Amino acid sequence: MTDHCLLLTPSRLLAALALAVLLLTQLGHALDIEPRRWSHLPIGANFAGAAYAYTTGDIFLEQESMSSVDARVIYTFRPGLWLAASLGYGGGGATAVNGVASDNRQSNLGFGLGLGIPISRAVGVKIGYVGARTEVRTGLDTDTFTGAISIMW
Repeated sequence: MTDHCLLLTPSRLLAALALAVLLLTQLGHALDIEPRRWSHLPIGANFAGAAYAYTTGDIFLEQESMSSVDARVIYTFRPGLWLAASLGYGGGGATAVNGVASDNRQSNLGFGLGLGIPISRAVGVKIGYVGARTEVRTGLDTDTFTGAISIMW
C-alpha cells in the first residue's frame, strides 16, 4: 500500500506554499498590503490565491485538489465614494468513488462590481452586482444584486 500523503504533486506543493504564506502572515501580524496605504493615488488593487489539497485514506472517496485566484481594483473618487471591480476563477476538485472517476470537475468564473456612496459623515450605502458562470458542462450560473447600509458610530 502506497502512502499517498507523501506523494509530491504540483497541486500539493501549491497548497503547501499557500498555507505557509497564510501562516507567516498570521504569525507575523502582517500589515495591510493595500497599495493606497502608501500612495497618493486614489486607486488600489488586491490579488489573492488559494489552493486546497486532499489526501486519500481508508475512505472510498478521492478528490483532486482545487485552486482559486482573484483580483480586485478599487478607485476612490473622494472619501466614502468608491467603485470596485473584481474577477475570480476557481477550479479542480473532481472526485472518484471506489476508484471510479466521476465527471464532476469544477471550473467557475466569478465577477462583480460595487459602488459605495456616502449619505452623511456616519452613513453610507453600498450597491453591488456579483455574477458567476460555470465553465464546465454542469454547474450554476448566477446573477446577484446586493445592497447594504453602513452606519459608523
